[in-house]
Amino acid sequence: MSSLSENKETGFASIVVALILVLVFSLITLGFATISRREQQNALNQYLASQADYAAESYINQKIKSGLNTTADCETLDYSASVKITCGTVTISPPSYEVPVPITTGKAFVLEVDPAGPAVDKVKISWSSSDTSKITPNSDMNAKNNPSNTDNQGPPILQLSLTPLKDGELTRDCLINKTTNMLIYPNNSTGDAPNLATVNCLVAIPKTSQYSAICVNGNCSISLGNVNSGGVNKFLFHILTPYGAPGITTNVSVVANSASGGGGGNNVINIRNSQAEIDVTARAQDVVKRIKVRVPIRAASGTVAQAPDYIISADSACKRLSINTTKTTPPGTTVISTVISTLFINPPGLPATNNSCNLLNDSI
Repeated sequence: MSSLSENKETGFASIVVALILVLVFSLITLGFATISRREQQNALNQYLASQADYAAESYINQKIKSGLNTTADCETLDYSASVKITCGTVTISPPSYEVPVPITTGKAFVLEVDPAGPAVDKVKISWSSSDTSKITPNSDMNAKNNPSNTDNQGPPILQLSLTPLKDGELTRDCLINKTTNMLIYPNNSTGDAPNLATVNCLVAIPKTSQYSAICVNGNCSISLGNVNSGGVNKFLFHILTPYGAPGITTNVSVVANSASGGGGGNNVINIRNSQAEIDVTARAQDVVKRIKVRVPIRAASGTVAQAPDYIISADSACKRLSINTTKTTPPGTTVISTVISTLFINPPGLPATNNSCNLLNDSI
């Protein structure tokens, strides 16, 4: 009797063990199936994302090739049954000019507004470094004290030349006299809001001035007033970043403001004939991709309607020159002393006090 009972208990235990093993193997199988489905879904999502991305880029290229015709409303387009443009717009008069400025060449461009519209009273210039790893939030970014130090100082110093362009006043001497040269350096505590000098073709304005821009978390901005002298609606900008980190671009944004209509002079004026903004959203099944780009507006001849980078050369430059002076003292001890000096390069006919180096010389 006891032997029969023991056999029953052994058989029941075997059934329990078998059920547990079946459950474990089932869970393992279910886990592998889940992982497999997840990998398949990830692969499908990547494929659909690529389709949506290519569709969006195709729309951008199509609009550039067709001449950047403005779309007043959200334009839709079907590339296939599953790939669609759900919304695409082209704005040929955006509210700002966005441009990356490489350290090697700088950037020159023309900002133009509608001459029949409100006059430009001031422009706001904002910039940030494309390398955010060098930005310490709210750190000491007073780059005037050490302009060549690119570590943890945020965006670099801007060297800006601003020239109003007016028909009948485009001679060489007039453009030179009307050009304002500025050094704008980052500052984390206070920023300037300068009014520029009134331009005159016959009288040269001060050639170089320095200002500080208020910076928060690596984003700097400064507003320049009195930029509209004599009803000018076109302005030539030339921006350099002479102390930027090698290989790093500086993202610059320029916004034109008007005092017309109140608002404390902060009413934004749309910029024309320079850039077009293309904003497109594409869908591939349930995957959505949105791309927003700025492209230069091209004339009918295919040339870009803006100033080439090479038409302006900076003839006011500042270099930090390090000279190692080595001398030997008895009994054979070598002493190396380093002398840091500033090399001035002036435009012809201008005194040394008017160049950009002299403005920083008290700090170098």
